[in-house]
Amino acid sequence: IVNAKKALNEFTDAKRNKDRLSVVKFTGEADIIGKFKKSKTKIKKDINKIKAGGKTDVDKGLKKAIKLYTEKEYDDAKNEQAGYCFW
Repeated sequence: IVNAKKALNEFTDAKRNKDRLSVVKFTGEADIIGKFKKSKTKIKKDINKIKAGGKTDVDKGLKKAIKLYTEKEYDDAKNEQAGYCFW
């Protein structure tokens, strides 16, 4: 988990200021840790909330991410870029 968080934090550091990221965990159940944000500091706080445990259910994680991506909150952002941090 340490290496995964390090990689996600480096990915966050590399994002452009206009890009937004959301953190979705899917160890056992898929949960949204943080909705779309631009602030690198806030995104990193979300990343650091992730704990190891449970089984890795990629299917549930992707379904949760797709649902989040299609919500009105994202749609209202118009032409802004968005991505996900998964664990």
